Amino acid sequence: MRLLRVLTALGLLLCLAATPRLAAAQSTVVTRRQTQCRQVALTFDAGSTAQSAQGILDALAAHRARSTFFLTGQWIDDFPALAARLAPPGHEVANHTDTRPDMTTISTAQSRSQLRTAEAKIISATGLNPRPLWRPPYGSNNGTVLTVAEEEGYPWTIIWDIDTLDWQQPPAQTIVDRVLSRVQPGSIVLMHMGGDNTAAAVEQMLPVLEQRGYMMVTVGEVLGLTRAGADFGGRVVYVQSGDTLFRIAACFNTTVPILAAANDISDPNTIAPGQRLYVPLRDEVTMRVDRQKLNLAVPARVVNGRTLAHVRAVAEALGAAAEWEGTTQKVTIRKETTTIEMTIGSTTAYVSGQPTTLGVAPSLVESRTQVPVRFIAETLGAAVGWDQESRTVLITSS
Repeated sequence: MRLLRVLTALGLLLCLAATPRLAAAQSTVVTRRQTQCRQVALTFDAGSTAQSAQGILDALAAHRARSTFFLTGQWIDDFPALAARLAPPGHEVANHTDTRPDMTTISTAQSRSQLRTAEAKIISATGLNPRPLWRPPYGSNNGTVLTVAEEEGYPWTIIWDIDTLDWQQPPAQTIVDRVLSRVQPGSIVLMHMGGDNTAAAVEQMLPVLEQRGYMMVTVGEVLGLTRAGADFGGRVVYVQSGDTLFRIAACFNTTVPILAAANDISDPNTIAPGQRLYVPLRDEVTMRVDRQKLNLAVPARVVNGRTLAHVRAVAEALGAAAEWEGTTQKVTIRKETTTIEMTIGSTTAYVSGQPTTLGVAPSLVESRTQVPVRFIAETLGAAVGWDQESRTVLITSS
């Protein structure tokens, strides 16, 4: 009996020894994503300096471009105000460790501490969670590092396919040339907030990338990790040879009718290389008055289920005059015997002196007064319709 037990135990040990151990899950290393869409992720590492930070943010804002910033805890400690500026424009933040060590040279416990400390600082400074993206300092990684990253909630290790070497402080044109000569759909470009000439290079390369049909997106958008229904709108794209409106619509997560309406295209099959297209945001709408597209300096938007548009453009299209009083923030619209008075932020309006309640208050957007379109149009005797497929407000004047 004892011999049988010994043999059974030995057999179990041999069985366990012969059974392959399951490898620990590792974070996936990404250098570029294969895609048919002309998307490029401009990424910026924020390690210890910030010479170009302000210029980079200004250049991105001017082109409504979104990017991914890999932040270290040390950089946040030194530049908290700059870190706080990243969230409102819709940029993406990712983890770049706390003090930027070579992760292959430190212990597992130290690696975890680096990721956790940086994560806490990033959330505190920006209100954004850096998960699930991180970038190892110097791109240095191995199996142990990737396993720790996966376990700490970072299943995507982001490297790059274009290294601008801007930390070596080359001229701006050299940085631009390195990007433009290698960029392809799905590229991830490495740059640094501390590059002396990085901001100038970004300012130069953005219009060229746009002319080539590229949209500047975050790494999460390139990888398709951003929440379902990611809004790529508010951008300009230039048609390239072989493009169709259908392909462009699919890449921007919109539809052909919406693109056609926003760009006053009557035949979707007639777009031509070099043509400039505006891709509307998800809450933007197109407006037509007596079938003519209304060109607005600030796009009409849907707020709480109601369309708001620039008061002067709407009023003048309906044969009325609009007046603005800055001190009281009051707008007055006059047409023949009808007078409409509204105040920014107030849901009470007056029509020829009689109070009425608005469904949504007028607001200021980019220094222009946005007012409820249906209320204005119908008060002035016009009919208002809505085309859901193209997201177009149709106004017919009396």
